[in-house]
Amino acid sequence: MDRKLILVVCLLFFYCTTKNKDFNKSQLKSNCAYLFFRGTETKQGYISKNYNLFHKGISHVGIGVSYDGEFYIHHIVNSDKSNHIEKSSLKFFYGNSEKINYKGIWKIKNINTEELTKLKKILNIFDNQSYKFDISFIGKKDNKLYCSELVIEVLRKLDSTKFIFNKNKKKLLGLHSTFLNRDTLEYFPADIFLRDENYTNIFEWYDDK
Repeated sequence: MDRKLILVVCLLFFYCTTKNKDFNKSQLKSNCAYLFFRGTETKQGYISKNYNLFHKGISHVGIGVSYDGEFYIHHIVNSDKSNHIEKSSLKFFYGNSEKINYKGIWKIKNINTEELTKLKKILNIFDNQSYKFDISFIGKKDNKLYCSELVIEVLRKLDSTKFIFNKNKKKLLGLHSTFLNRDTLEYFPADIFLRDENYTNIFEWYDDK
């Protein structure tokens, strides 16, 4: 086949796959664990993206595993419930489609059966405690967590020698500095996982309108 034709075919394939808003569930394996990311056009989503390390699409992250063949994502959001940690189906997590402009799924590499069982037990413990969403981003304190921090706490409990994270420090923008009553933010960005060798991407979609 002509090289130019091969290049065109490859480009068309890449274009079609990246434009596809949904993914094939068969890509998710029940014996694996994944990080699920989304980006939204909401005010909160816009603010979150400003403090990522490099990724312009992500504003929220959760960790997901399979229960009886169906994947559920454990994540924390601000709500009126006693525990702000939610266990959401894939459909619910990505359900607010009119506001979602990014979807991403990363597989957590080298999780064996024993570790997966331990991970589910850890997630169950978090689900059955009372945590609030940390709107101040101060860090783990008085059972308050933000989304990336929850994922990090779970992974650290799974294996603190394998999953190592360091906080990022960034100067706060004007109104954000006023709201949080400080000049700098020390935090775990939502995209902190993406350049780590422990994770590999299996799906991404951007709304490039």
